[in-house]
Amino acid sequence: MGNVIDSYACSVTFPIKICFTTIVADDGKIIPRHATIFPTNICNLNCSFCSHSECDRESSIDFQHLKEMVKEGKYFGFRAITLSGGGEPLLYNSIEDLIWFIHRQGIEIGLITNGTLLNRIPKTLLNKLTWCRISMSDNRDILNDNIVDIIRNTDITWGCNYILTENFNRQLLLALLKQAAQLDFEYFRITDDQHNDNIELPNIKLPEFAYYFRRNDYMEPGGACYIGLLKPTINVDGLIYPCCHPTTMKRLDSKNAIAVSIQELYDKQPVFDGSICLKCPFMQYNRILGKLKSITHSAFL
Repeated sequence: MGNVIDSYACSVTFPIKICFTTIVADDGKIIPRHATIFPTNICNLNCSFCSHSECDRESSIDFQHLKEMVKEGKYFGFRAITLSGGGEPLLYNSIEDLIWFIHRQGIEIGLITNGTLLNRIPKTLLNKLTWCRISMSDNRDILNDNIVDIIRNTDITWGCNYILTENFNRQLLLALLKQAAQLDFEYFRITDDQHNDNIELPNIKLPEFAYYFRRNDYMEPGGACYIGLLKPTINVDGLIYPCCHPTTMKRLDSKNAIAVSIQELYDKQPVFDGSICLKCPFMQYNRILGKLKSITHSAFL
């Protein structure tokens, strides 16, 4: 269980993965290593628990602009990009070109999707991903025969994020856990509906690859925010924001963007005032990054 949490839920524990790469340059600047891109706000579903329901549902980022940002990010240190939303990333009109482009830059790719459109993407292209996480919930069984065939015939890491709602479906959750185990899912994350603080997972024994956490158990009020320097979020408006977390993003608009380019992000090293965020999942990151920026005599371990 420890390895699952450390690998796939690093915001809720000590972010040990930062020990495996250089994240602070010799000049003391934090290097942008892992970007999240929201290519579109367009979605084919209307989930009650959607964290982006207040977004403009027609917006998408210009592909040429996005290519320039990816190239710039590669130059300044990107090693991985997660495609998320916003909306459903597979509805982005240039999604196939985008995946190919990122792959050709030598950058690893993760995809967060509702899973309903996976059959639109060639399996050869899906195999360019490092991992894919499918979003599920109490009212949606996505693991149909078509999706199962795709999962079995791709050589990537598969995972799930299951949202608990007030209409908890115990039978469906147990069936999905069993099916995910048969399909060799690397992890199965269960979280509560962020719009309802009273939802909890009933007493269910989870298999080793599954874990549950309530958002309120690991989130705390925000403070000095450095996470956007290490893990910048490129939104559909083409601007760079300090966080990919949906509860925070709902409270941000363009005046809270921290940069218009990766170069500006790296050169100016803007520290966001996270006190406007009622809940932050990245404060362990922020405390560590804040200390690393002020360390001297770093050779003396």
